[in-house]
Amino acid sequence: MKLEKILLIILGAVGAVIVLGTVIAFASGKASLASGMRHTDPSPEQIIQKSRKKKLEVDAFTKIGELRAGVKTEDDAFCSVSLRVWFSYPAGDTVFYEELCQKERSIRSIILEYFASHTKKELLSLGEQQIKDELRTQINETLILGKIIKVYFDEYLFLG
Repeated sequence: MKLEKILLIILGAVGAVIVLGTVIAFASGKASLASGMRHTDPSPEQIIQKSRKKKLEVDAFTKIGELRAGVKTEDDAFCSVSLRVWFSYPAGDTVFYEELCQKERSIRSIILEYFASHTKKELLSLGEQQIKDELRTQINETLILGKIIKVYFDEYLFLG
């Protein structure tokens, strides 16, 4: 009976510390709901609609699809990143669209090689926006008839 009371007191104290720590973290502004969650990119349809309103019309190239790339880790554990990539390009440029279709495999290779050449820690420290900018630059270096405007990730998830 005495042991049960001691365990209940310890359990209550641990629970109180957890609740108090949570309250203090939210009250101090150092924590927020879903602070570690990724902000999703807008859908291709949303970007196209928004561009029409701004008179800078773009189309979306979504044929890259889902990719899974192996990523280096510091402790040689298995890790991969799953992503679904698409990008915007000037609307109505059918010749450039044909080039994108023809170079789809090489664009996929660029993306996969980019992720394979970095560790998970490096990718997380670079940040999603810098990764997108570097991918856009590398992809645009291979294109002749035009340039992609912006890279988007529908999905960006580390596995393992």
